[in-house]
Amino acid sequence: MDRTDTSWTAQTEAPWLVKLDQAVDTLCRVILSATCATIFLILLSNVVLRYLFASSLEWASELPELLFPWFVMAGVAVAASHNAHIQIAFLIERVGPVTAKVLALLRAILILGVYSLLSWVAIDLLPIVADERSPVLGVPSSVTYTALLFGFVLIGLKELTTLIRGLHGLRPTPEMVPYE
Repeated sequence: MDRTDTSWTAQTEAPWLVKLDQAVDTLCRVILSATCATIFLILLSNVVLRYLFASSLEWASELPELLFPWFVMAGVAVAASHNAHIQIAFLIERVGPVTAKVLALLRAILILGVYSLLSWVAIDLLPIVADERSPVLGVPSSVTYTALLFGFVLIGLKELTTLIRGLHGLRPTPEMVPYE
C-alpha cells in the first residue's frame, strides 16, 4: 500500500491510544538504554580487569545473560511500535483500500491472538522455571521468562491499539524507516 494513501485515515484520533503507544515506546526505550549501558559497562570493566590485573568479575558473564532478553524484547516492542519490522507488502500493494483494511485488521487479530497465547504460556512457565537459579548470582530463571512475557504483552498492546484504530477507520501513522 502506498504510504501517501490517506483513503482510510480518519480526522481524529483517540488521545488514550496515542498515550498508550507513547508509554510503551518510552518504557521500552528506557529499558533499552539501561540494559545496553549496563551490559556495556560490565563487559568493559571485565575486559579492563582481565588485561590490566589478570583477574575478572565472577558474575560478569552471568548478568549480561540475564539482561540480554530484556534488551531484545524491549527492542522488538519498539520496532513493533514504529512499524519497523520486516514486512512483505506485495499483496497489500496490489489490492484495493477496502481489502487492505480487512487484511490489516486480520493481521492485527492474528498477531494479538498469537502474542496472547505466548503470554499465557509464559505465565504458566514462570512457576516452573522459578526453581532454576543462575550459578553465581542465584537469580531465578523466571527473570528471563518475565522478559519474554513483558515483550509479548507490550507487542500485544501495540497490536490492540492498531486493531482499535482499524476498527474506527484510523490508519496507523506509517513511519519512514531506514530501509525504505
